[in-house]
Amino acid sequence: MESFLTYSDCDINETQIKTIDDFNWVSDMIIHFWIRYLENKYNTKQTFYFFVPCVTQLFQAYPSKIVKPMMKNIDIRKYSYVFFPMADFNIDTLSASHFSCLYLDNTGQKSMFKHFDSVNQSNYHSACNLARNVCNVFDFCCDGVEKLKCVLQNNG
Repeated sequence: MESFLTYSDCDINETQIKTIDDFNWVSDMIIHFWIRYLENKYNTKQTFYFFVPCVTQLFQAYPSKIVKPMMKNIDIRKYSYVFFPMADFNIDTLSASHFSCLYLDNTGQKSMFKHFDSVNQSNYHSACNLARNVCNVFDFCCDGVEKLKCVLQNNG
């Protein structure tokens, strides 16, 4: 399919644009696009680090011994905030139904994972598993995931 919009390493086609027409669904490529846009707009090189959805899925789908070598040049502890746009990814069906945002907050005395979910924390279990996998890949400990309040969806 022909690209509708190209930005950084992201090609958006017409089908992906249509996913946001009714405000009910956002595709991983739309999220990827928005991340690249924010990185460029705010020059986030020291404060923020964004993993794109397909990389977050690596953490969710593969054992840490496979993912770890791919992440060897990334030091997530040098950033104030590290974002993982995540879904309730099911490895058996290779599908997901809902995105939420897990992030690592490195601004306190101890790093802490925090989770925003607009469907009443329905991805919380997946967020905890993702946080555990990230800790295994980057060799550090965490004390779980803090649930954060956010505006709830009214379409699901």
